[in-house]
Amino acid sequence: SKNHMALAELRLYKVTPGTGESVKLEDAVYETRYMPFGNEYRIDIDWLATKAPGVPKVRIDVDGGYYQIHYDKETYRTAQITIDGNGMYDDFEGFVNIKGRGNSTWSYPKKPYRLKFDSKQKPFGLTNGKSWVLLANYQTGSFFANAIAMKIGQLAQVPYTNHIVPVDLYMDGEYRGSYMFTEKVGFGNNSVDIDEDTGNCFMLELDEYYDETYKFKSSYYNLPVNVKEPDLSDYDYYTAQDKLSAIKSSFTQLEEALYYGESIEPYLDLETASRYMLANDIVLGQEIGHPKSSYLWREDVTSPDSKLILGPMWDYDWAFGYETKKDYCTVDHASSVFASSMYGQPGYNFYGAITRHPEFKRYYYKAWKEFVSKGHINEL
Repeated sequence: SKNHMALAELRLYKVTPGTGESVKLEDAVYETRYMPFGNEYRIDIDWLATKAPGVPKVRIDVDGGYYQIHYDKETYRTAQITIDGNGMYDDFEGFVNIKGRGNSTWSYPKKPYRLKFDSKQKPFGLTNGKSWVLLANYQTGSFFANAIAMKIGQLAQVPYTNHIVPVDLYMDGEYRGSYMFTEKVGFGNNSVDIDEDTGNCFMLELDEYYDETYKFKSSYYNLPVNVKEPDLSDYDYYTAQDKLSAIKSSFTQLEEALYYGESIEPYLDLETASRYMLANDIVLGQEIGHPKSSYLWREDVTSPDSKLILGPMWDYDWAFGYETKKDYCTVDHASSVFASSMYGQPGYNFYGAITRHPEFKRYYYKAWKEFVSKGHINEL
């Protein structure tokens, strides 16, 4: 035109990757009018993320100061806790006991913590319980790793999968970073909800740290087996040894059948095992190959109807390819949960034998087919 003006119209579209389908982005703020050539214009878009309210704030004031727990993960310290739900959750205020926790994560500058109330509480509307955990997510890029893994566990119906609530943590008035509030894995109605009073239940952690007081190396796969529940130190020596012997015998029954290619269905709940392994396959949870952070439990060691159950799921900081690439989501999506670098390690042999067993394969196919048919991939 003679005055060097042109009709400028901006149109923004949301394009779905893979399909090419596009929808006009109505939330964009733009206008149509005559403008001079050669100018640059700023476009403001109201993204959905900016509409979400801020995450809840957790404030913890430790008796004697924060550094009472900074170097100590053995001793509980009394503290006052205040939760600001930020309009998403109910506020809460009270007293709590706090200490450090974790294995490799405890060595990082940003520490994870365990919280224990004197009586059962239900912060963030979760199930009543005394014991909770604050995960630090120190590794670069890890803020979503456990949240996504637990969501997948819930979609796959892995029993007693944890809930994840992101929070901003303040201690002694100072901001300590983005944390995840979640249940502590163990027996109790806010984690594995079974009748503990029978005294016949147990929970094991297969973990190469091998740092519990009561533990054993398994007979066929040389697995480092830690007894997490019950606390056998609460019993006299002879009772504790009897319970440890019964626990070891229960685990050995599964191992022996697996090692010799016999039926494992009498000893392992294959329905839940298939869902547990499906979730680990999707997130590429390769720590089971060592093994690390791998749980299994049994409700009644005296009952032939009670079987070992894999789970609950726990600790996916090193999933999504981090185990091999030290970065998230950069490996081939078809990579095996059994990393070749772990070939021959106890977890690789044990869990690999389970997944190759014909009885397991039938259940796994059913679990995967259900996951797909219910639309969980799109939901995820």
